[in-house]
Amino acid sequence: MARTSRSKVALPLLGVILLLGAGSFIWLPTRSRSGASEAGHSQHGQSDPSSSQGAIGIQGRDVDPAMRLHDGGWYIGDGAQHASLAENSIDISLLAIRNPEDPELLETDLWALGASDDFKLMKEAFQCEQEFLTGIEKVCDFRLRMVIHRQPGAGGKVKFVKPTSDAPMEDKCQAYSQCLANRVFLGQDAPMLSTGDEFVAIHMDHRMLPFTGDAGVYKTKMASELAGVKFEYRQMLENPDTDPRTLARMEALVKFLELRAGDPL
Repeated sequence: MARTSRSKVALPLLGVILLLGAGSFIWLPTRSRSGASEAGHSQHGQSDPSSSQGAIGIQGRDVDPAMRLHDGGWYIGDGAQHASLAENSIDISLLAIRNPEDPELLETDLWALGASDDFKLMKEAFQCEQEFLTGIEKVCDFRLRMVIHRQPGAGGKVKFVKPTSDAPMEDKCQAYSQCLANRVFLGQDAPMLSTGDEFVAIHMDHRMLPFTGDAGVYKTKMASELAGVKFEYRQMLENPDTDPRTLARMEALVKFLELRAGDPL
């Protein structure tokens, strides 16, 4: 009898529950921890996964000749200034959930989830996940802080990204956080909140769980989740009273699960 191969892959923790009716719910991919404050998390930053020691196997993207790694954060421009701003970052997902009527917060949150520009960032983040998180032994848990610089006209550009964690991370998790910071977000165009400030600092929390089992079992699990979500999504599309904000989040969840189920986007 042939031996069934087993492997360890990362299982994203799908956090905030969106109630869709009596007895039914859908998990939303989010990085907000319960109890996190909008002003940041004072304990984060104790471990520095982006230090020169922690930058494992990651080469900087050639998005800007001035790109540097400074004090645990990738930056373009003034690294010291950006690092100071990042310490007071706001939890964009938590704010968007608490203020559902604010379209700017929703737009920025969906961008941070990778659900903008034909899901470009979500696809790039999934490539980081496939490259670095296969075989993780422990939970991969970190906060990704970033500083967005207002650009002439409209919008902003990501000038600083720093992964931080309360506890030491295994090498694969460090490499994954570096990949998100450097390859996915640094130098990207981003929405800009109309605060009037030249810089806006936001953060998202990431939590990836190890999943031991056949790759086929994992895909089957994701495909089952996807089928249920697509059914709910179709019902929402057919209902003229569906809140567009809820529909946008559901579409992001569909794409999120399609990647992991192996379906084409």
